[in-house]
Amino acid sequence: MSFDNVFHFDLTGADCLIVGGGKVAFRKAGSLIAGDARVTVVAPKLAADFTRLPEEGYDWIAREFLPSDLADRQFVFAATDDRALNKTIAQACRDNRIPVNVADSRSNSTFIVPAVLQKGDLTVSVATNGKNPGYSRALKSYLDDVLDDRLLEALAVWSDVRETVKVRVPDQSERERILRSVQLVELVAALENESKDNVYRKVIKCLLL
Repeated sequence: MSFDNVFHFDLTGADCLIVGGGKVAFRKAGSLIAGDARVTVVAPKLAADFTRLPEEGYDWIAREFLPSDLADRQFVFAATDDRALNKTIAQACRDNRIPVNVADSRSNSTFIVPAVLQKGDLTVSVATNGKNPGYSRALKSYLDDVLDDRLLEALAVWSDVRETVKVRVPDQSERERILRSVQLVELVAALENESKDNVYRKVIKCLLL
């Protein structure tokens, strides 16, 4: 199974179920709560890490999983330490056409969760096709150090240039040709010594707009 497509969902209000109460479940819960999802955790007990999450951020059902727990769920995360149970949950989700992520098995998952780095308007998703989540987290941390403010400023300049081109150039093919001529490396280099506004004006002048 290959996970080649990447989608970014608005999880606000999405009904998400996590089965399991360990550290993996804790990480899933934290990410979902940050995305304003409605989170329900089903597990007989929770790891101490859960005390770091806001109590109002999730509902805890303190018992073993029941098939009825899947009712009306939009996303399910099987994160128990029982592989047979995780597989059973995954199959039930498939039967009910519910997207499911299984923490210990990409083959039983219908989607995977990449490590996500968010800096301003820039979002970078890092995944290893489900083979090594630890590497994804390590690479995310590395990129967090590498992606400096100039790259974010370059994004802002490029976005402003794009909006100007959209207004001034009615032909789509011509717009695409012009925007392809903008070079990220040159933007970053220019921003080392000049303000965003100055770089924007120079780019527009260079493009003869």
